[in-house]
Amino acid sequence: MIEARNRVGGRIDTRTSKTWPLSVELGAWRLNKASDAVLLTRLASLGVETNPFAGRVFTGAAAATKTATATANTVGPAAVQTATQWAAEQPADSSLKTSLDKSGAAKSAASSDSDGLPGAAMLEEYLAFLSTVNGASDSALSSWYGAEGSPEFDRLVTGGFDTMITDALDGVHTSLSTAVVGISYSDSGVSLKLGTGESLKVDRAIVTVPLGVLQEGSIAFEPLLPFSHRTAIDAIGMGAVETVWLKFDKPFWSTDAAAWSLVGTDDDLTTWFNLEAVTGEPVLVGIVGGDAARRVAKLSDDQLVDSALRALAPFAGG
Repeated sequence: MIEARNRVGGRIDTRTSKTWPLSVELGAWRLNKASDAVLLTRLASLGVETNPFAGRVFTGAAAATKTATATANTVGPAAVQTATQWAAEQPADSSLKTSLDKSGAAKSAASSDSDGLPGAAMLEEYLAFLSTVNGASDSALSSWYGAEGSPEFDRLVTGGFDTMITDALDGVHTSLSTAVVGISYSDSGVSLKLGTGESLKVDRAIVTVPLGVLQEGSIAFEPLLPFSHRTAIDAIGMGAVETVWLKFDKPFWSTDAAAWSLVGTDDDLTTWFNLEAVTGEPVLVGIVGGDAARRVAKLSDDQLVDSALRALAPFAGG
């Protein structure tokens, strides 16, 4: 196995530290017990801990002492469903934002409310949540692809997701920090050109690289990839998701709900998970996607902490 990074796992990125009470997952870690049943069974067989969580607390930014509890945001999913159904009847694809506007779904959401919280704000919250799944804001997300359905996560991986990767690679020779810059292939085999200047010849090769690597042309293919592959690579956009983990000496929040959402705010970090509810540790995890994720990624550590604490203020007790 040849790996360009200095670690294996790709979007599974587990970090451990003696100063942290549990493993930190900077990549994938939210699963669904139905659709990810096989994966969850495999994790259980490896002794990797996962925890169930359910329910979501919605808090208005302007009402720090008034918390509205709800099992689901019904306004947002309904508006997105209306928009995607409208888009499916159009001759060309459009952004989800355009479909929400032209279908009237955004206007309809604005005229409703959910447990006393404005419908427009609840739609914004749901779009922010969608961006943590797709990595794209509504202005960039396709109405035909990726916006359908409501993502449901009810299991969190808290015991070291990378265990599954290291177990699978047990006994497999792996070269880290070794980039492949050229791939020549024919019926007789595959030739790999490495960034070190070396070359390898193999019978078969499975190439799993980030979309950005393909779009930048970082790997030269000879012959070129099939035209259908190249058009798909050119057409697909890349998302952005950032995860922020915060550990506190003791809880300051007034709710034991496992999932929090902040509505009616200009803050970027509006989706939070309370790990105290499932692990007993005072750890909060913020997830942000799309344009907001790109803004968060540019912050310094101090700016990020300030931004996170400002977003969390409405959840403080009293």
